[in-house]
Amino acid sequence: MREGWHDEDYLVLFDESELAAATERYDVSRLLPGFVVLGLRSWDYFIVRNASGENYSVPTLPVDPQHLSPLSVPARGTALQPDGRFAGKIKWYLKPKAALGLKRRALARLTFLNVFHAYFA
Repeated sequence: MREGWHDEDYLVLFDESELAAATERYDVSRLLPGFVVLGLRSWDYFIVRNASGENYSVPTLPVDPQHLSPLSVPARGTALQPDGRFAGKIKWYLKPKAALGLKRRALARLTFLNVFHAYFA
């Protein structure tokens, strides 16, 4: 996995060996048949690829084919700009309603968890 800033987006891109497990973990095979998860864009969007090799961004909530948006994914050799504030962390909504239509006051309901803490807490 590699992560960092690319233009205006913070990307988490899975290694080729992680794609099948990520696709299964996020249930994308059922939600978007024929797609695999390549990674995350700014934590709120999946980066997915269809069987034709076209890349898209789609909100993680709700995952709906109507919301697929074409996305240019940086090539494997492209360096992402690291950011220590976010490396190894995931975005976590403290209150589920904050994930639906995030408003300015809802930002207080948002935190970033260390991946280790998120999996083992």
